[in-house]
Amino acid sequence: MRALILALMLAGIAACSTDTGKSVEEPVNIDPVSGGTLTIAVDSDPGTLNALLRRTSLSGSILGEINDGLIRMNEQLEFEPSLARRWTWSDDGLELRYHLRDDVRWNDGQPFVGADVVATWELFMNEEVPTPWRSNFAQIEFVQAPDDTTVVFRFTERSLENLFNSAAFSILPAHIVASLDPSKIEQWPINRQPVCLGPYQVTEWRTNDRLVLEPNPEYYGQPAMLERVVFKVVPEESTRMLQLEIGEADMIESVPQKDIARMRDNPDIRLIDMGPRFMGYMVYNLARPALDDARVRNAISLAIDRRAFIEGLLFGYGQAIANPITPIVAWAYHDGLEPHQRDTDRARALLAEAGWTDSDDDGYVDRDGERLRIEIKTRTGDPVRENGVLVIQSNLRDVGIEVRPRMMELSTVLGQVQEGDFDIYMGQVSGRLSPDLSNTFGTGGGYNWGGYSNPEVDELMVQARAATSRDTAARLWRKVQEILYADQPMTMLYAKSPLVGLRREIRDANPNFLSPYEDLDRWWRLPEGEN
Repeated sequence: MRALILALMLAGIAACSTDTGKSVEEPVNIDPVSGGTLTIAVDSDPGTLNALLRRTSLSGSILGEINDGLIRMNEQLEFEPSLARRWTWSDDGLELRYHLRDDVRWNDGQPFVGADVVATWELFMNEEVPTPWRSNFAQIEFVQAPDDTTVVFRFTERSLENLFNSAAFSILPAHIVASLDPSKIEQWPINRQPVCLGPYQVTEWRTNDRLVLEPNPEYYGQPAMLERVVFKVVPEESTRMLQLEIGEADMIESVPQKDIARMRDNPDIRLIDMGPRFMGYMVYNLARPALDDARVRNAISLAIDRRAFIEGLLFGYGQAIANPITPIVAWAYHDGLEPHQRDTDRARALLAEAGWTDSDDDGYVDRDGERLRIEIKTRTGDPVRENGVLVIQSNLRDVGIEVRPRMMELSTVLGQVQEGDFDIYMGQVSGRLSPDLSNTFGTGGGYNWGGYSNPEVDELMVQARAATSRDTAARLWRKVQEILYADQPMTMLYAKSPLVGLRREIRDANPNFLSPYEDLDRWWRLPEGEN
């Protein structure tokens, strides 16, 4: 994925993204050929292809195929040139200068220039733009383009993450956005008809049906191999699985755990393990009177049977986790914090400390005559979450908490959560390969949906982002995790290892922890009749 989604300090992660035995491609007696269609069955519509507004992993993945970034990571997880030919640092480590290629054009024929990068950064900083990503760029003091092939980033302080933060967004065309009203960005035409710099361009988009990519004729690099890539929206998991098996789809991002054993025996399907890429969680709305008490949140966490998730819902393809940093980022992950084991006695004791007891012997705890009632919202179309919320409902009933599950389509539930219209939201996130938690737990962070605010955590995160050695950063991030573990503004449930399902006629595919569509422009399809 060219629009970088990973942090600078990730040496050693490649060994963590392992294949199953079924992931090996058998050799074929044919050279790679261009043409053909790849059909990918996905669970929902990407919603937008504006980098400032995106909130789903699918949107980010597609952006990575239609837009190159200033730099990218290779398979050794080292930065290498992309839109920038090279980059240099000032002696004080605060100024980063990119030297851009001069042969790149947008797919509308206009040249790519430094002003495009500046215009994109200015939009991220514009308070009229409702982007959740603004806090990621807090350490960038300014971005300038002294000429068409040079871009200068100035940072407020040295940090291990400055190189990543300078390139961690999909660039927008200045010649288009200059004439658009930032306050109306959610209605911009380019949200659905993006102007592109990458190997693919969007040629068709029917909401909640399909999105089609075709090679970008203006692309400066090697032409994409596939003639068409179709993202077909198939909300039901069982239907996606069936389409993969019968060949109506060539790929699904995650084979249901219950089907993995059967798929291992299917000679037409390859399974590729992407590592513990997804983390399941529950975030609490701290504006709700009962949930603003850490004792109640810890009681809820202690009541949950994580083993039921791992064994019953994930079929063993996952692990319980305690922290919101993915365990893949081992150098920063606090492995001294154990995931909560189910302890209903301790949960009831914490509820009692917070004033919640069963005063009328009806089996539910109450305070001042009001029963503790909680609504948990989650999305439809994912059996792990649809069934998981029912497991949690039963678990919390055992400690006297009444739970009402509410399941709805993803875009609907995310809209309500972002507006603060929820008690608890049960979600799943693709783990960032950076330990930076500022956007999720920092005061005012774009993804701080629960409204958590702790000045000590804010200060520690500022120090961690500014650290110039990994040891110092790791110590600070571990302290942050200790406080979050005690405060429980978010309860972590599991880390899940998805297995991509891919038909064997798709060749040179490279799904991995970075993206299920890594190097998509180099994938190709065996001609019919070849094997």
